[in-house]
Amino acid sequence: MATDQSNAPNGAPSGYVRFDALQARLHGLLQGVRLVDQRLWNDFAELPEEFQPAASVLHGATAELDALYDQFDQWAVRHEFLLKSPQEWSRPAEAPSEQPQPSGEADSDRTADRIRAFLDRVQTLSGCVFDEERTATHKRAQKAIERLAASAHKTEAPQATLTVAECADVLRYLADIEPVDAATWFDDSGVSHLCGQMFIFEALERSLRGAQS
Repeated sequence: MATDQSNAPNGAPSGYVRFDALQARLHGLLQGVRLVDQRLWNDFAELPEEFQPAASVLHGATAELDALYDQFDQWAVRHEFLLKSPQEWSRPAEAPSEQPQPSGEADSDRTADRIRAFLDRVQTLSGCVFDEERTATHKRAQKAIERLAASAHKTEAPQATLTVAECADVLRYLADIEPVDAATWFDDSGVSHLCGQMFIFEALERSLRGAQS
């Protein structure tokens, strides 16, 4: 089916925007948020006490935005056009059939996918009841691990460095989990959760050794 592109910027069909154009705008906005978050987090101890809760919220939100952008980045590999209407964000039937090709590595090789696969394959210890403080530790640890995933570019190791407190949260979390299905834990076909686990431990080691210097 032919598409009307007479009034469409960047070669997108009428009523649609190009993924790559929207992606570039999102990336620019996220870079600004990251910069503010990094500066606040680095000077967290020196912030007035009344501003520290807001800085913590921003830090957590930045990690979540990083994760969302990473998912968007994967989606953009498969889709060229996006409906302008947020109620119908999907690829149009009349969009060109050509799709941008992946950059060489399969999705299952992406470090972020592997780390998230690890999180999907574990659960807190069955038969244990954790208090609110321990549960809060688990949630902080999951956010820290998600930040590691979001910081990984394609198949490279995560770039984010965890604080000592975050390392402690992650170690506590790792001690409190077990496989969802122990019988298939070493079945590493598909997205490798075992590689994801390795990346987490390597990030912990790098963060803790960096804290010593």
